[in-house]
Amino acid sequence: MDVIRAINERKSLRAYLERPVEKEKLEQLLSLASKAPSAINLQPWEVMVVAGEERKRLSRILLKRMKELNVSCAPGAVSTLPEHFVQRQRELFDALSPGIPRGMEFQDFINQGSCNFYGAPVAIIISI
Repeated sequence: MDVIRAINERKSLRAYLERPVEKEKLEQLLSLASKAPSAINLQPWEVMVVAGEERKRLSRILLKRMKELNVSCAPGAVSTLPEHFVQRQRELFDALSPGIPRGMEFQDFINQGSCNFYGAPVAIIISI
C-alpha cells in the first residue's frame, strides 16, 4: 500500500448506505487495527462494536444525555479556540450548510449527527 496515497485519500464520511456491514469485514478490520503500534507495546485500548438496534439505542441515550447536560460537540462549543480552528469551523459550516435540513440549527445538525454516528450501520468505539 502506498502510504502517501492512503493519507491523501483519507476522508471523513458523514453519509452511509443503510445496509449492514459483513461480520467478516468487521473482524478483518479489527484484526488489522490490533496491529497498530502503541507505547511499550501495551495496546491499552478496548474496542466495542455496536450495530443494529443497539447502535440506535446508544444514539438515543447519547442525545438525551447531551441535552440533559447541556453540552455540545458542534463548532463554537469550546470557547477561545485559536483562530486557525475557528477558520476551519467556518469552512466546515460553509461546506455542510447546503445539506442541513431547513429550520435546523447547525449546532443541532452536528450534535445529532455525532450522537447518531451520522447514520453509520456500525459504530466502533475505541477507549483507553
